Amino acid sequence: MSELKAVQEAIEAKAKEVQTAVAAVQKQHDALDETVKTIGEEKGLLGKELEGTKKAFQDQVVKVSELENTVEDLVEKMTNAPGVARPAQTIGQLASSNMEGKSYQGGHMMLANFEGSLHTKSITSGGASAGAAVEPYVVPGITAEPDRPLTVRELLVTLTIATNSVEWVRELVYTNSAAPQAGEGAAKAESDITFEKQNSPVQTLAHWIAASRQVLSDSRSLQSFIDRRLVTGLKEVEEDQLLLGSGAGNNINGLVPQATSYNAGLNQSGDTKVDQLRRAIMQVSLNKHMTTAIVLNPEDWCDLELTKDGNNAYLFSNPVNPGEPRLWGKRVVEGLAMTSGDFLLGDFGNAATLWDREMATVRVAEQHANFFVENMVAILCEERLALTVEHPLGLVTGTLTATV
Repeated sequence: MSELKAVQEAIEAKAKEVQTAVAAVQKQHDALDETVKTIGEEKGLLGKELEGTKKAFQDQVVKVSELENTVEDLVEKMTNAPGVARPAQTIGQLASSNMEGKSYQGGHMMLANFEGSLHTKSITSGGASAGAAVEPYVVPGITAEPDRPLTVRELLVTLTIATNSVEWVRELVYTNSAAPQAGEGAAKAESDITFEKQNSPVQTLAHWIAASRQVLSDSRSLQSFIDRRLVTGLKEVEEDQLLLGSGAGNNINGLVPQATSYNAGLNQSGDTKVDQLRRAIMQVSLNKHMTTAIVLNPEDWCDLELTKDGNNAYLFSNPVNPGEPRLWGKRVVEGLAMTSGDFLLGDFGNAATLWDREMATVRVAEQHANFFVENMVAILCEERLALTVEHPLGLVTGTLTATV
């Protein structure tokens, strides 16, 4: 009995040593945390940590490592003390701990003795074994389809309004009769201008989706995903409307429907698509405007960029070091909303104006159908805007032809 008591006392003494060592590790960790906090404050104020703080941090890291090693040694000694029961090792643990097999070259060799039953099933990732315990890695967030590049809005001058329509006056016919005076006392020439009042209504673009309150509360990534997808979807429709809106009903009257048609009489025999675009630029110039950009469908711009001469050298592009897409010195804008085979070019900054009544907003409400009692919400995204084309002659649209 006295021998057992001595063993118990030895174990208790080792346990106290372990507790003391663990407390020292915790204290050193707390000191290290304070030093890290100080480093953060110094970087925020000075842009770098002070040398004294940096040295203290390094010393504390070393101290923590030494104390943790001390704890491990004490635990090992306590575990190996006489009278302390140790858990049985598995076959894998026994085999890996038998280092004599490292240089083994062949033949038979006993790695370890194992006492116990071997009549157990193999552990696999199958459903009947450990499959249920194998969890896949969960990628954070939600993977979505890529957003469509939006280009038309940035071509236009954008102004803000606080009403539901834009009323403006456009010059309709201008007869310039300016001429030298016939003589002193003679009547001077009279010119004539007629005007036309125009009204462009503010239109609302909107859409919504339904979602449960639980899903929105439990997944912040879903919240941001819904916000982004709703706004992006709205902007894609905005681009379609600004470019091709018919003006019928509550549709915006877009740039292409209001632009001047390309004058096919400018074509010359043998003209290519590139020649045709140059003549359209000339048409804009003849209308006293300066072309700032050319809008093409990506397929059409690809065809033009791949144009080669007789030596297979590219005429309008450099595959190795491509620059900003340009043709005839004008910026080329690829728009997925642009109909393949058609083009729009002109003086976008002066010919048209985009009016923002309400920028895109996202709102959430329960007041829809039975959503309140079903714990559902409606997420609505909308914007209000108008488009005016003050100078239709400053924009020219047409269909590209391979040769004329």
